[in-house]
Amino acid sequence: MEQLTNRILPVAGLMLPVLTIALLALLLADPFRSTRSFLIEANTLGAEITFDGGANHWDLGEAVLCRPLERIDLRAAPGSGTCDTRRFVESLEPVALAWNDDATITITDRGARGLSMRITGLAGLPDGSLVFLDRAQLAELGALSFVGHLVLGRSAQSGESGLLLSGSYEARERPLLSAQTETVKSGLLRSGESARILEDGALALTYGHVTLPEDPDQRGLHFVGVSAPGRSALEVSYFGGRAPNLIRPNWVDRALTSPLLIAGLFLLSSAAGQIQLLSSSFAWLTGKRAALGQDTAPGRPRQSGNSPRKTRRSWRKRRPWR
Repeated sequence: MEQLTNRILPVAGLMLPVLTIALLALLLADPFRSTRSFLIEANTLGAEITFDGGANHWDLGEAVLCRPLERIDLRAAPGSGTCDTRRFVESLEPVALAWNDDATITITDRGARGLSMRITGLAGLPDGSLVFLDRAQLAELGALSFVGHLVLGRSAQSGESGLLLSGSYEARERPLLSAQTETVKSGLLRSGESARILEDGALALTYGHVTLPEDPDQRGLHFVGVSAPGRSALEVSYFGGRAPNLIRPNWVDRALTSPLLIAGLFLLSSAAGQIQLLSSSFAWLTGKRAALGQDTAPGRPRQSGNSPRKTRRSWRKRRPWR
């Protein structure tokens, strides 16, 4: 039994580092994190949505609709309406937009003029059609939901009016052997940046909505979008940058935010402490038994407690002057 225990305890002590490394590899390895989603939230003066699947339907009520002319009439007067009459035919009518796949809308906040929406790829409307909507109308409509591909903000070049004002993002992943998602990385979006979510180099499918900001005095539109699970990354670009920045979680982010990893390391450290305690206790008991066995071994001379005194007396008898 002692020989078996002497073999098991050292092996267990050596296996703990191996198990720790294996646990770290399983919990932190990127190949097991295939269900990543990005949540992005921003206030922006401009955004672009390309619709893709889902029941995308916006009933805007009565709004100004401007259809582009087949030929631009530069000799005519611009007119005093919302749209330039040399380029558009303007009308005030109920606008209901049933978005088909690949239809694109570019939304820009025009301040006192309300919101302008430039539409391309929508069946029933010529490309380049414009819809103007008052902010009060959007407040009454509430949220306008969408399923598609989202781009927030535009490059901060001179004269650009569709800038991103502020925002934030979160990267959420589903760990191995877990049904819950974890926020493994988060950050802020700054004014003048442009952000979009990518999957394998293309725009990722995003579910979201657009509303007015909570503060009525704040300009811009409030966008919230969540990308579909996949191998996604957030691309952030800005004017003057050589290349866009790709943001995705790494093993350091997972190590700092994973409760499962923290719990696993705690259990391993507790097991290591117990093994060390058992090893020390067993070594002490083994040494104690060995010492007792040596004291009671046959043929070993045993000293008497009175031997030093007897030696002293015999030495005294041999002194001649005694």
